[in-house]
Amino acid sequence: RSWKLVRNLAGGCRLALGMAPSAAHAGSAETRAAELASYTRKAVEERPDLTIVGDAVYDAKAFREEHPGGAHFVSLFGGRDSTEAFMEYHRRAWPKARMSKFFVGSLDSADKPVQADEAYLKLAAKVNALLPKGSGGFAPWTYWLKAAALLGGAVALEGYMLLRGKTVLLSLLLGVMFALIGLNVQHDANHGALSRNSSVNYLLGYAQDWIGGDKVLWLQEHVGV
Repeated sequence: RSWKLVRNLAGGCRLALGMAPSAAHAGSAETRAAELASYTRKAVEERPDLTIVGDAVYDAKAFREEHPGGAHFVSLFGGRDSTEAFMEYHRRAWPKARMSKFFVGSLDSADKPVQADEAYLKLAAKVNALLPKGSGGFAPWTYWLKAAALLGGAVALEGYMLLRGKTVLLSLLLGVMFALIGLNVQHDANHGALSRNSSVNYLLGYAQDWIGGDKVLWLQEHVGV
């Protein structure tokens, strides 16, 4: 009789939360299956839809569309260990609770997980405290002024040179502006660090092609390696 009461109370809680009993059972079954699943590093290397963080394996394919920095950034770490990359680019510990819905299993006990660098995270916390507040880790409004000045100035200068002719001095000036665009706008955009809108990062990342480089190769060599 006591067992029936407990079971009914549990069912009532599920209904109160808007969950059908069968859906609740299915969700718990999927969770248990994920907790029991185990992947070796070699197995993950053959699965570009998976990525490793610490001792856990996640569904990179499902997460990439939700990544503020852009889907392509997550895709670069498909089939790989992204523990250190996350720490370096986000300057914080991996949010396990928030990412639990993408959890698909654990790293096999035979493989040693990459541990979080606590010293680095402490240093990152001190640096974060000095950064402008309210931007959520993305570019503050002052950065956008700088980016607009660089992009607008380069467009204006290049247009002037096309219409009025080239000189050594103007060419050198344009080269300096292109270098600053490469070191600032395209670099930060291709890191997914400029805007919460991944489309903005994606488009501004093509500034690399405008200044004579190649966005895809830059991502592969600078981010993917």
